[in-house]
Amino acid sequence: MAENQGTTCVGGLVRDENRTWKGGFAARLRCRSIEEAEAWALQFGFRMAWEMGWRKVIVELDSLFVYNWLKGLQQIENSLSNLIQECKEWLYKNRVVSLKNVYREGNQVVDHLAKMALKHHQNNFIKWRTPPSGVANHS
Repeated sequence: MAENQGTTCVGGLVRDENRTWKGGFAARLRCRSIEEAEAWALQFGFRMAWEMGWRKVIVELDSLFVYNWLKGLQQIENSLSNLIQECKEWLYKNRVVSLKNVYREGNQVVDHLAKMALKHHQNNFIKWRTPPSGVANHS
């Protein structure tokens, strides 16, 4: 995730079972909290996996709050309840095989994609079918 002057940028990617790149995205958002931005990134990732035909997915999140909300381990903020509920619906729709919380430091590709969104002022949402320049160095 990257932030700049009230804009939060998030990124995400879809990989196959061999961890090979299948698609990625970055989005520029106006969010009230980091947790909201993380939840939007999760929803964008679910949608991308669905559009690509992936129905069994492993979700890796670097937001412990969103992870706990999805697992029902933590009270959801009222302002985010609808968004988290939509993410939970994607969990079942996509038949999530595994939900993992990962350290942000281990998620360098996603951070790189988010930072790329800061540079694309003309686009609020960017999709890549192949890894963009510089991503191979962060995998």
